[in-house]
Amino acid sequence: MSGINSVEQMTQGHLRNVQQLAVFYTGHNNIYAINIAKVKAFIITEEVTINDTPTDTNVIAGIATIRGEPVTLINLDAWLGLPTMKTEEYKLIIYCEFNHKKVGFLIKDMLDIVEKTTEELRHSEETNSKITYTTYVKVQDNDELCTVFNAEQLLKDLGWVDDGA
Repeated sequence: MSGINSVEQMTQGHLRNVQQLAVFYTGHNNIYAINIAKVKAFIITEEVTINDTPTDTNVIAGIATIRGEPVTLINLDAWLGLPTMKTEEYKLIIYCEFNHKKVGFLIKDMLDIVEKTTEELRHSEETNSKITYTTYVKVQDNDELCTVFNAEQLLKDLGWVDDGA
């Protein structure tokens, strides 16, 4: 990983007009990212117990106990409209909290934590509410397209927050 390399750099990004992103692979090796400010921890999937839960959607992958609390696991592949893998094939959980709701996003693997200026974050030309920005990140010395997914839209889609209407 070549991204952020100091505590000062990580904690003072707002002073430099940059956004820090946790960059990861989904189950199909698509490159996505989430704003690091929303992340509480990265959890190794095999270190938590995951319980299946009856649900109306395959976006919810189950409930895990993380730090002594129940956390709903979200399968990003399902939300993005991609085929899902078995839960144990996702190596990591990105543990986040939004409006006092604890969620974990199942991901295949972590790539990097990077900083991007507002000029480097482009709004997608396609009108897709699941995408906040696109940008490029270095992967093995190549510039690869990275999509910053819209976590708030995911929560709206699940009915966990209202859309303000």
